[in-house]
Amino acid sequence: MRTILLSIPCVAALALAACGSENSESVFGDSAESAADAGESGASVPDQATITATGPDGEEVVQSTGKDVPVALPKGITVYPEAKVISNQVTTSGNISNATVMLQSDAMPAEIVDFYRDQVEKADMELEIDVDLDVSKMLGSTRTSDGAKLTVSATRNEGETVTTVMLNSMSAPES
Repeated sequence: MRTILLSIPCVAALALAACGSENSESVFGDSAESAADAGESGASVPDQATITATGPDGEEVVQSTGKDVPVALPKGITVYPEAKVISNQVTTSGNISNATVMLQSDAMPAEIVDFYRDQVEKADMELEIDVDLDVSKMLGSTRTSDGAKLTVSATRNEGETVTTVMLNSMSAPES
């Protein structure tokens, strides 16, 4: 299951590169191997990939993905203290920024979501969704000042919790 979860951001990065842009650049970590070649040869996919594409209107889209990409979350929102970043994807285009961080932890989903609920309340964000589905917990919030949306989902499976933290904003996240 972990292999599939880690592959999703790489596939998304490759899909973005194929979006019809005539001017694109792809960098996969320090490796000259393409992700497709790595997958076919059985080699590991690099820990970080960055794709830059310029659309027909001249707008540049930059997508970085991998566990070594710096985490970009809004001011006041941090990575859960006992969690390990297993994947991170940041996409920017003009003033639009989207980030998806996947975390792995031994903590229970309720503990993780409670941690983020507390941060959301302190970060001028309004809690809009709060879901408890036994082994999964989820919350969704919006920052009142600019409409940025933050969603946190934590699911327990086989003795560990995988958490996804997603940010969608119309301006670059504050660090």
